[in-house]
Amino acid sequence: MSDARLVEQAHAATYRWPLDLAGFEAELVLTEDGRAHTGHLSVELRPGKPPKVSVTLEGAATDQVHWTTRQLTRIVTHRQESPFAKELTVVPEEREHPLGVLLKADDRFSSLFRVRGDWITEVTRTMADTVNRVFHLRRESAPDGRHLPAVLASTRSSLDGQIVQVELIEDTYAEVGGLMFPRSRSVISQSATGVHTRLIELNVKEVAR
Repeated sequence: MSDARLVEQAHAATYRWPLDLAGFEAELVLTEDGRAHTGHLSVELRPGKPPKVSVTLEGAATDQVHWTTRQLTRIVTHRQESPFAKELTVVPEEREHPLGVLLKADDRFSSLFRVRGDWITEVTRTMADTVNRVFHLRRESAPDGRHLPAVLASTRSSLDGQIVQVELIEDTYAEVGGLMFPRSRSVISQSATGVHTRLIELNVKEVAR
């Protein structure tokens, strides 16, 4: 197998929902710096289109609702079935890196992928004046043998390398109706606004197929 196909192989080894999953509903709790807000999550999946994610949180500020919606949209988007259709080029001098082979994509984000075996260990994307890196530190196995991300580290930096935000993320999952759904996401972040701890907890109640 060519190095350029490593990302495609690792993409296929990552757990995703079947195409006939139309969406789901879940009870939701956001706990931020020790204060909890209860609410509801509604997800509508549309093949070939971005998911519709709707969040309500009682007594939460607008920025808390927006943050929770962004996090859940990212989780749902990564579990939604999608083809990997990027042309990749190996960076030769990075072949021996402990996190794996580095490959670059010719896309609008100048995306970089680092792959070790069937595991995408790092994804880097450049957006406007920031560089976002996500490191996949630990994963867990789904019942069908594919993998789910469990522990991630994320950094956001300026183009000259100055780090402006660091996040440590831990995800857990629950099996409902034979499928794996998010159960929780814990995020510890540090930025110019200080250190924050946030926990999203989900209890999936209804699955539409």
